[in-house]
Amino acid sequence: MRILLIEDDLKLAKLISTYLTRHHHLVEQTTDGDQGLDWLLHRMYDVAIIDWMLPHRSGPDICAIARAADVKAGLLLLTARGDIDDRITGLRRGADDYLTKPFDLGELLARVEAIARRTHGVNDHRIISHNVQLDLRSHSVLVANTEVQLTSTEFALLELFIRNQGHVLSREQILQAVWPDDANVLNTAVDVYVSYVRRKLHPVAHQYIETVRGLGYRWLA
Repeated sequence: MRILLIEDDLKLAKLISTYLTRHHHLVEQTTDGDQGLDWLLHRMYDVAIIDWMLPHRSGPDICAIARAADVKAGLLLLTARGDIDDRITGLRRGADDYLTKPFDLGELLARVEAIARRTHGVNDHRIISHNVQLDLRSHSVLVANTEVQLTSTEFALLELFIRNQGHVLSREQILQAVWPDDANVLNTAVDVYVSYVRRKLHPVAHQYIETVRGLGYRWLA
């Protein structure tokens, strides 16, 4: 998924971004309410995670303006406010869900995925694009109804591409998502593994991985 994170606590924002990236989601983040609203209105996201208290514009205001503009992204509010009145306010301003700080990152991910299922019909264990189907429980891949054997790294790379179809992923973003704990992996590893995946998808689906010169790679929507 493509996720927007609007959070001015830099330490918390880094934790959230790192965690979501490790689960193969593409995260863009900002600390400013006005910039976050501008991105939400003019870029495509599946889910936006929005802090309540932000510089220049509050989270509930962002939700209300986004809903008035018919933004399709699911909206999750983060806040230290735990009163029921605050929860009602946030939901009535347009948020799809509400999470009180402090929270567990696993719960955050589960709520983001639940919002995506409700707003976009995203399945929580099966991803399908064109004639390629990934089963996240069994780590199996079907291409035109024929099973293809991928290594765990190849599977993670293909999952990342399909979750973010239509969006260009830089080599740095791919490295961070597929090899998050290995600082010794070079950018060239991305090119090598892309070639591995293309070879295994050939001849049915290799063309869906597009090389974007000077930028990276994109799974065609």
